Amino acid sequence: MRTRKRETRDRLRQVAMMMFRERGYEATTVREIAAAAGVSQMTFFRYFGSKEEVVFAGEHKSTVAAHLLARPADEPPVEKICNALIAGLLALSGEERQDLLERTRLVFATPALHAGYLQRQPDDQRMIVKALQAESAAGAPGMALWVLAGACVAAAATAVRFWVEADGSTDLVELVRQAFSDLREGFIIVDCVD
Repeated sequence: MRTRKRETRDRLRQVAMMMFRERGYEATTVREIAAAAGVSQMTFFRYFGSKEEVVFAGEHKSTVAAHLLARPADEPPVEKICNALIAGLLALSGEERQDLLERTRLVFATPALHAGYLQRQPDDQRMIVKALQAESAAGAPGMALWVLAGACVAAAATAVRFWVEADGSTDLVELVRQAFSDLREGFIIVDCVD
């Protein structure tokens, strides 16, 4: 059952995304979003700290972290991360996947949002390291784990970019699998060079 708060939040997101598509992100103000949604600006800010947060509010980081923690302890880290991301994607409904496509398309087309997207990638890296470290009795994670997590974040981001550039016509799960396969092959090539 949906609560009134959830309905208000969803309505604000839907109205904002519609206005961003029609007018452009930069040309749309919080005041206009609130008015179109039939609420005050104060109500808008109860749900979202900024206009940018409306776009990034649907991210599923906590779900990916839960999938990471649910993976087998002996699974190699790259496989664990790949499989957790895929599990998160497979859990999305068709509507949620379409929403992800629209939001990501907007992010890539809007310089201010793209900058915010890039600024969030270290948070994604930190989330992966924290989840992998949670199952280990070792001390602070070393640089190798941070490098691995960063490479995995980059692989996933690349898969998403290819998906958006294909306007969602390709299978995102397969793109993620391919990106991680390419990542594993890259690590093998690097190991051979040493």
